[in-house]
Amino acid sequence: MLGDAGRVVLRTGGGSAVGHVEALIRSGQYGAAKSAAQSALAAHPGDAEMLQLLGVAEYYARDYADAADAFASAGQVSRLFATVAAQAYANAAVHM
Repeated sequence: MLGDAGRVVLRTGGGSAVGHVEALIRSGQYGAAKSAAQSALAAHPGDAEMLQLLGVAEYYARDYADAADAFASAGQVSRLFATVAAQAYANAAVHM
């Protein structure tokens, strides 16, 4: 779901790794969000939710190819992230 200025509206995730990455994304700290998501994925490879959050962080950091790769690795993309995933794929194709 997109909120103001086309940003993804994330739910509040509490004290979990997901919540931490979401908070970093909400505060515009995309590099830190990418690092936190990558650390979480090192501990839990293939975590679809974290892969999607990594995709969101990479998209907003304008790393479109990496964002598209993260969304593709997640398998099925949730409706919450569908618009950002589509934009990541489109921008990755344009910036090849």
